[in-house]
Amino acid sequence: LSLHDALPIWRKCWPLVVDQISSATQSGVPLHIALHEMQDRGPAPLVPLFVAFSNSFKREGSLEKGLTAFVESAHRLSLSGHDDMAVKIKSTVMVARDCGGLEVGPILRNLGNFLRLRERTENEIAIKQEWIKNGALLASITPWLLLVLLTFNSETRAAYENNGGRFVLLIGLGLTIVAYLWISRISQSISFGGPS
Repeated sequence: LSLHDALPIWRKCWPLVVDQISSATQSGVPLHIALHEMQDRGPAPLVPLFVAFSNSFKREGSLEKGLTAFVESAHRLSLSGHDDMAVKIKSTVMVARDCGGLEVGPILRNLGNFLRLRERTENEIAIKQEWIKNGALLASITPWLLLVLLTFNSETRAAYENNGGRFVLLIGLGLTIVAYLWISRISQSISFGGPS
């Protein structure tokens, strides 16, 4: 699965998570309680992450260790084995805690805006990747469709029925496959911020 097919639900959940934590802290709820409550109020796909945070926080009494458990849980559940959004959440929450007070809300809101911008950008890139792949497929198929039409002409058919003609066809087929795979690889190399 590609980046854009594998984790669409997780990507869409992160801005909601940040908004809910931000709203809770603006209402005067401590960060660790806001994070703990996300296992009941948060998006269902991310609940196991907040359960891991809550369990760790109950054992250790440390926000940082709880967030480490949160990140480790995200890495385990991610198809790629790494979830950089969870890492960003941890880093942002730690910065917000250190800044304290009135800075918590704006910091979390800025992260939420960044995540939404990232989501829009990744969607645009996914669409462009599909355009490139579809264009490559069309460019690969068109000459062969034309060749099929030309085979209705007996002279064209005769030109490719000998060993030389077959050799030319095989070379053309090989180059077509290489070109299609090359363009598909280029389209997949277009990404924003690496895998999540």
